[in-house]
Amino acid sequence: MSLKYMPLNNPSTTAKTSVFTCRTLPMTQHSAGICSLFVLFFLLLSSMQGHAQCIGFAKNIARPLLGDFVHDGNYSATILGEGESAELYKTFFEGVEYRLVVAGVNTLPQIRITVTDMHKMVLFDNAHHNFSQKWDFYMQTTQKLVVKIKVLENDDAETNTGGCVAILFGVKE
Repeated sequence: MSLKYMPLNNPSTTAKTSVFTCRTLPMTQHSAGICSLFVLFFLLLSSMQGHAQCIGFAKNIARPLLGDFVHDGNYSATILGEGESAELYKTFFEGVEYRLVVAGVNTLPQIRITVTDMHKMVLFDNAHHNFSQKWDFYMQTTQKLVVKIKVLENDDAETNTGGCVAILFGVKE
């Protein structure tokens, strides 16, 4: 199972980033290399911390929404902002009843969930179900489906928000 992150090109969304630079006078080739390694280590550590927080969110907040469905063991979680989307491709097996759960942090606007087959036929769209976080379904044939999630934009807010979004699957025993 893979989570493919695809930010939308939205000119009204401005992402703020921090830039780290190493400036020492005089900068030798050795000190420039050490500084570059420090910056790379810091960025890697920051990225891992954000991912770990999202996995914690998935385990503690999203997993209980599976109810009596048994979690499949995969925690797919990422950080998304308003107007951004992600896709997950997963194979579902014939004769199995599943529950799909998509949960986002409380500060995010509503999350739209669409499930399509590989021919792009829409099987589920939570916009037609009051933006439900859960969908229970039974597979009559084994096939790969695409779960698309999109964090909707909040027109009332002056700033864009972002946060963890988790996608979990459970099976009925």
